[in-house]
Amino acid sequence: MELLKVIREQTNNFFSGKINILYRHNKRFWGHFSLCGGYVVQVQYQKCNNERALFNLLFDYPLIADQLEYVMEAEVIHEKDQKMALGFEQLAEKVYLFAQEISQLHRFRPPSQLYLCANRPDPSLAGIINEEQRLILREIGKYTQVGNLYTSSSLSAGELTRALVGLRKIGAIKVVNN
Repeated sequence: MELLKVIREQTNNFFSGKINILYRHNKRFWGHFSLCGGYVVQVQYQKCNNERALFNLLFDYPLIADQLEYVMEAEVIHEKDQKMALGFEQLAEKVYLFAQEISQLHRFRPPSQLYLCANRPDPSLAGIINEEQRLILREIGKYTQVGNLYTSSSLSAGELTRALVGLRKIGAIKVVNN
């Protein structure tokens, strides 16, 4: 993965600043990694930060990796902006764990033509359902096509798939083949 090579090189050089990830064809911003003294201290992608941003970035990265370029921007990263401190080995371990989960999520993503509906909520599930899953249950309403859910949801595709898999496992939603 070219992105990890770039990050490794910069962490080995104790770089402080941003690794901006841009679309090659129009130089539009795609995301960035902030480094301070060779540690990854912040990740930003699609209005998300840090671990959530890292997960979402890794979910989408394989689809467009060949369309991206990396621009290093030396700058002082203020302490208030340092939300994490991962050395390259720690980052690589997180990437590996996320990659395993993402591989499974790509396999579990439901086909766009299927419909979902929420089952009657079981009061005992209240403590089990996380915030992403609650959001999905609200978005599903009574009857929603999977493709529409993926295009209209405020969650990333990875977060949405993870939430749908979790909801399906506990029986909070059911799939209707129309």
